Amino acid sequence: APVWQNSDSLLFFDVRASFDNHHAREGNFGLGFRHMLDNGWNLGGYGYLDVRRSSLGNDFYQTTLGVEALGETFDFRANAYLPIGKREKWQATSTSVSTTLSAPEAVLTGTSLAIQRQVLDTVTTNYLIERAMAGFDAEIGARLPVFSGDDFKLDVKAFAGGYHFAADGMRDISGP
Repeated sequence: APVWQNSDSLLFFDVRASFDNHHAREGNFGLGFRHMLDNGWNLGGYGYLDVRRSSLGNDFYQTTLGVEALGETFDFRANAYLPIGKREKWQATSTSVSTTLSAPEAVLTGTSLAIQRQVLDTVTTNYLIERAMAGFDAEIGARLPVFSGDDFKLDVKAFAGGYHFAADGMRDISGP
């Protein structure tokens, strides 16, 4: 939604929300700016606060910072995702107790002889750990030479890009 604009610049506010069938929810609250240059390029930047509740009920927060250059033939975009606040949440999934008895042992205490055994209880708790991952993505798009001419007012563009996310104690995630 436009907040302010003139003939070649635009300040906008953007709100998005999503949910899935595993009870996860997400909200994105952003502010951005775009400026049209005389040579046909539109340059912009934006920042978002992203709030996510995972399917396990954990809340995570991050900022998204992005830049873009949009042209008639080519588009470029890049985003950085930076977690804020607590990045790791632990959730107990199961607890078990095991008891071990030691072998009998003769013990002399003063003038008394006793047989003793030690009982050792071990409590094991398994946890599922969710971690917020920092990362980036970038893409480039190019207009395809189809539907061109005065008869068509349709631009078709193809995009390619990649992403990379990382967090301590986790395997990096990267891809096209």
